[in-house]
Amino acid sequence: MAMNFFEHQDKARRNTSWLVAVYILAVMGLVLFVWGAVVLGISLGSNGKAQVGDLVTSFFLVAMAVCGVIGLGSLFKRLALRAGGPAIAESLGGRALNMGTKDALERRVVNVVEEMAIAAGCPVPAIYLLDDEAGINA
Repeated sequence: MAMNFFEHQDKARRNTSWLVAVYILAVMGLVLFVWGAVVLGISLGSNGKAQVGDLVTSFFLVAMAVCGVIGLGSLFKRLALRAGGPAIAESLGGRALNMGTKDALERRVVNVVEEMAIAAGCPVPAIYLLDDEAGINA
């Protein structure tokens, strides 16, 4: 059964919405888990006589700390990915293939990429090969 572009676009939007919802739930679960550990520590430290204000304050501090760590991690990853495809491929251990390679298998990869670029009407991209990857890669 063929799927047209608009059906595919709607499905991708639904999947994105679902993934965002799962991400938010995961962050909330992480905040609650860390806060539970902090509450346990506060309760043990105060012999079970923790004040409600201490618990509320600790919740907001934990939430800010967890969201801050996640935000910083996202920022660093975004900056790393901003460098583009070659930087990502090299960070994964990829090596650039020379377009004039004499190796038969590498030449086959170059030919396939060139043919796909011509068929798509795009310029031929840089080709990186992940030598230690068992699956299809280029």
